[in-house]
Amino acid sequence: MKNGAVIIGRFNPPTVGHYNLISKVKSFIVKHRHEHSLDPTVFIIVVAGEKSSLDKSVNPLTASERISLLARNENCKGCKFITCANVVDGFNKMRDYGFEPSLIAGGEDRVSGYIDLLKQHNPSHDYIEFKMKRLKVDPNESPNVLDHLAPTDFNIMSASLARFAVAKDNLDAFKIITGLVDEPASNLFQKIKQRMDKNEKS
Repeated sequence: MKNGAVIIGRFNPPTVGHYNLISKVKSFIVKHRHEHSLDPTVFIIVVAGEKSSLDKSVNPLTASERISLLARNENCKGCKFITCANVVDGFNKMRDYGFEPSLIAGGEDRVSGYIDLLKQHNPSHDYIEFKMKRLKVDPNESPNVLDHLAPTDFNIMSASLARFAVAKDNLDAFKIITGLVDEPASNLFQKIKQRMDKNEKS
């Protein structure tokens, strides 16, 4: 098995925070590839649970739509994408490609749990934690958060904030959070809005 880097998330939708993490993982591999025997390939695991996908308020986009968005971003160039029902399924699919998940990247509140799961499978393996520091913003406590966004606020650029921008009908904030502009931003904004609205009415 080759030692592979993996980034895990729902990416619903992908944001500049996700792209920043992907870029940082790639830079880490360039600097430390030989030290950790890491293959340069970065796997992106898109979790698409069957039950969670039914709730369009938190999962408005399908896995294939998310992967299509990710693949168009320059930071994802050369990455391999895996769709899975859950994290363990994603790790097993990665092994089917001949890679042991060795560098695990994701939200700082989840990476340690992922590594605990991996150690159950391979307790002697040397895993690398690559945590994305995230400031959780509660829109109920910070209702004006969308008014003060900067494109470099990577630590708060979450998918939940993007969906909050849609719920508040704030296209300008949505553009900053997702890094999209013009027609692609408007089209994605409307698609998410329609599905979230339909979810509320059903």
